[in-house]
Amino acid sequence: MARHLDIVDAVVAALNGHSFGVSFTAVRRPLPLVTLEECQSSLVVTVAPSTFATEVADRSRRRSSYGVDVVLQKAVDPTSDTAFEALFDVLEAVTDFFAMTRLDGLQAAQPPDVAMVPGAEAGYAYQHLDEQRKFTGIVRLTFDVTEAR
Repeated sequence: MARHLDIVDAVVAALNGHSFGVSFTAVRRPLPLVTLEECQSSLVVTVAPSTFATEVADRSRRRSSYGVDVVLQKAVDPTSDTAFEALFDVLEAVTDFFAMTRLDGLQAAQPPDVAMVPGAEAGYAYQHLDEQRKFTGIVRLTFDVTEAR
């Protein structure tokens, strides 16, 4: 599973090394749990390992899929279209960035599949916006790696 954490760390480094039009510092956490107070004044970006699967690719190699969730959270007024649109723009920029990026130091990993997660199919969690007054945007990146067994 060290490979999984290496991929998570590479995603954190890629996020922190690129400008998305808003200031943030991505961090790795095992769970993207952020209190409303933590994201009151600034955008909090958490990167966490999510899914894992492995299978035999051929007689000498295996293919593994490593899921990584990128979670953007910020306290917002749910009636403010301006605040919502700005956060949605950042979410879209992150999605576009990873759709075209191969991570440094992980040449074995293909550019990731980019998808939304259950409960946040629209890119963000409706329930968080409604109940917690917090924008929670979630992008799942899935990296496929084929390597010798």
